[in-house]
Amino acid sequence: MDPVLTPNQKAAIKSLAEMVTTNIISADPVGSLGEARELLASKRYDYAGAPIEYMEDLVAEKVAPAWPRPSEAGVQPIERYLSAETADAFKYPDKLVLPPSESHR
Repeated sequence: MDPVLTPNQKAAIKSLAEMVTTNIISADPVGSLGEARELLASKRYDYAGAPIEYMEDLVAEKVAPAWPRPSEAGVQPIERYLSAETADAFKYPDKLVLPPSESHR
């Protein structure tokens, strides 16, 4: 074996050192085993295997600054954001309705 590291070996060691620094040394402390068990036990999965997320209460002081002020929300015409086909259906909805002679009860 060659006692000198190759450039690829040096790059690998440098990358590993950066990951250790980022993920272990400077990362937030890991909680206790009990906290980990509690977090894992709180997770539920639906029939498709996707995690079920439970709604959390909002803290108004944190989200209110991002909300639009009164009279600023919903002032854009929806037509601006519709595709040509959808805009046509929006303008002429009667084109989508069957005539009485063809409708089923």
